[in-house]
Amino acid sequence: MVIRFLSQAESSSETIASVASGVMRSGVLRWRHPPPGLEAHVVKAEESSVLDEPACARIEAAGVRTGRVHLHWVAGGHWVNADNPDTLVGLLETELP
Repeated sequence: MVIRFLSQAESSSETIASVASGVMRSGVLRWRHPPPGLEAHVVKAEESSVLDEPACARIEAAGVRTGRVHLHWVAGGHWVNADNPDTLVGLLETELP
């Protein structure tokens, strides 16, 4: 799996939607057994439509199956990093090893 970091110049909504769509198509959420040591944390902005209900259900089901996939619902819109930065920092502080 390729992890792509978006530069400020690439951070258009179309690019982000394309990356999110690629992650969904990659089958990451269908893994029965994620690679050892891998944990996936997905942040879902409550007011954003990038992750729809079926996608959220697949993420949550992967978490139930593996115990290593986590969906975090965060207040805010699509740009949750601007809308709710303190919550994101809190997630990083508590979830990073």
